[in-house]
Amino acid sequence: MNNYYFDVNGNVGCGCQGYGEYPSVENYISHMEYLGIGRAAVWSLEARDINPCRGNENLCKNLNENAKHKNQLIPAFVITPALFYEKKTLSWISEYLKKNKAVLRIFPHHSRFSLGNIERVLEELEDMSPVILWDYRNTDNCVVDSQAIVRLAARFPRSSFILTHTMWPAFNGLLDIMWRSSNILSDISWFHMRDAIKIVCKEFGAERLVFGTGHKTNYGASISGLAFADINEKENELIAHGNMEKMLGLPPLEGENIPCIKMRDDKPLWDFVANGRTIENVKILDAHCHSGPSTGGWLFEETGSEITVAMKKQAQRVGITRMFVSHFPALFGDPLTGNREVAEELGKDDMFKGYFVFNPHYYKKIGKDVLDSFFRDDFFIGFKLLPSYWEVAVTDERYNAVWEYADQYRLPILVHTWQGQFDEPSLLEKITEKYKNAFFLLGHSGGNDTGRQQAVSLAQKRKNVYLEFCGSFGSTIDWMETIKEVGFDRVVFGSDAGMHDQAWEIGRLLSIPLPDIKLRPVLGENFLKILKKRTFRASGATSKPDCLES
Repeated sequence: MNNYYFDVNGNVGCGCQGYGEYPSVENYISHMEYLGIGRAAVWSLEARDINPCRGNENLCKNLNENAKHKNQLIPAFVITPALFYEKKTLSWISEYLKKNKAVLRIFPHHSRFSLGNIERVLEELEDMSPVILWDYRNTDNCVVDSQAIVRLAARFPRSSFILTHTMWPAFNGLLDIMWRSSNILSDISWFHMRDAIKIVCKEFGAERLVFGTGHKTNYGASISGLAFADINEKENELIAHGNMEKMLGLPPLEGENIPCIKMRDDKPLWDFVANGRTIENVKILDAHCHSGPSTGGWLFEETGSEITVAMKKQAQRVGITRMFVSHFPALFGDPLTGNREVAEELGKDDMFKGYFVFNPHYYKKIGKDVLDSFFRDDFFIGFKLLPSYWEVAVTDERYNAVWEYADQYRLPILVHTWQGQFDEPSLLEKITEKYKNAFFLLGHSGGNDTGRQQAVSLAQKRKNVYLEFCGSFGSTIDWMETIKEVGFDRVVFGSDAGMHDQAWEIGRLLSIPLPDIKLRPVLGENFLKILKKRTFRASGATSKPDCLES
């Protein structure tokens, strides 16, 4: 696999909201060395939040003080429309680009300008054929500005525009503008979507992707995502570092300049996924998966039953032992029909177990006798709830049948959680206290920062509350901090397959700089302990929750 990476998401310093992820250049270098990143484009929070001139000049000064890494750290200068009038600043950047390697970084949202406003600055720098990075994570702005970036790319065909931090809501738009403009590229930092790298490579070529880590709290997610991507070795190397080096006219790193990956001796599992190797002899239970066709911006080549085949293939390649699925037709249609369908399709496949989807809009059709008929079979092991999509808050009494049934038979309930009026973790305060025998898995661990804080608080109060891992990259709170607060035994691994990339999600977990022995319970042991506590799952049932032992 690749021996180093070129990260386009490097950043240093402090800004208006306090210290950044890497307060100093030394902090970022330590992160690079841990992950095996050989080169990086680094921008300054000071340049974004205070003033580009001040921040960019200080950035160069700080990088020069680390002369040992001069060939590895490439400055990314923050630019705004105001620089057109700051002739001294603009001429300084122009002269730097003539003599040195650098990229440009724009933050329209932070600097309060629309994309078209930067045209006059780029016109002044056009002869240097600059590489321009734009954070594409703000999906509201993306909808408004997608055509603006196409016009900008057409106006400056010798420039390369790299969009960073693209996740699933903006992926449709990304593919469209990449189709319209050959000089628009994307980083892979937030490519948590299954087969996203493969799809872009197939449609536009590997030359249109570059490597990025995203938030520090993602750690090595994009490394494992790239390692397991269904592309060839040459394509992999182009994305890892080749494309950025070609655009900047940099030769590949050689010899002693290639970083020695500081793979800790206590992290062999991270070593496996970082190099695209299957994890063996470890029981990995993926507690958050989906089956069936989906919509809402998710793009895949497969349809129908092919989706499950593709998902199972990836799980086996990563080393996942079993997946626990909720069925999309049950989540977004008639739950009874959808639940029956998934039981018939996957009930005999040892790789899968199911969550019974309980949509409260259909609560009158789902009495205890109906639940008994489903849980009598050993396929369903608990419940799945999606309150914010159904727009029925978890506090609604129509969910009572779920709480009561799960409490009676000690079943897990996987609840989608995110900050908002329908399913933020704080709404479960009284419910988790009343139904002490049920196990509550907080899907996505509350989602964003506020949701994560609520999830941690709830787990600290209730022993029957667990944080579920997938999609938790929506929060910038470090999992090292979260695990310290709730304990290793209160987190369960989930990937959100078959929408999410299981390799990306498991790499995000295993690359957390903690020993494998601490993280192994999260992979499967914690969830298995919950499942073993299930009692009779239906009136008169005598079978035991056996099948999870294999």
